[in-house]
Amino acid sequence: MTDGRLPWPLVFQVLGVAALVWLFIATWPVWLLAFTALVLASAILPAAWVGERYRVPRGVTVLVVYLVVAGIMTLMGRLLWPALSEQWKQFMDQLPRLIDNVKGWVGDLQVLFGQWGATVSAPKTDNLQAVGSALLANTVRLTAGTVGAVFELLAVLMIAAYLVIDASHIGGTLLALLPPAARPPPSGWRRPC
Repeated sequence: MTDGRLPWPLVFQVLGVAALVWLFIATWPVWLLAFTALVLASAILPAAWVGERYRVPRGVTVLVVYLVVAGIMTLMGRLLWPALSEQWKQFMDQLPRLIDNVKGWVGDLQVLFGQWGATVSAPKTDNLQAVGSALLANTVRLTAGTVGAVFELLAVLMIAAYLVIDASHIGGTLLALLPPAARPPPSGWRRPC
């Protein structure tokens, strides 16, 4: 039989776990960037090991890998640009017909909902100020999103480069956090020969 007291250690553990889950959810974009940088670094690390055999510094290897990937992306964009521009032109040519189809669909919805006594209001495009403010808000949102994506990409590239360049020290520090009995032998975490 219990004495009616709260099990305070259990309460504090549950609150601590809830706080950690909340913190993880609140900071998930940072964790996503860190995970992406870790995956990128693990993809570059074998090239850094090969470069070390020929006495190429890891920073130079990372720079070469980034330049090769940027060159491949540029080449792909250059090859895909004619097809994408042609599809954009076709889309713009068919846009008026698509808009008419949507207007007809919205009209059909008004007839359908009208049977039940409801109405669907069509957006009013006569108000120039409302259209201008919506356009400005969308432009600001798009610009902020683009700038944010560029900064996130640069952060991932810098973190990945740091992880590759300083991999041996980072690995040693992480292994030092483990209890001595759980640590692998010193040669177990180094690069393969």
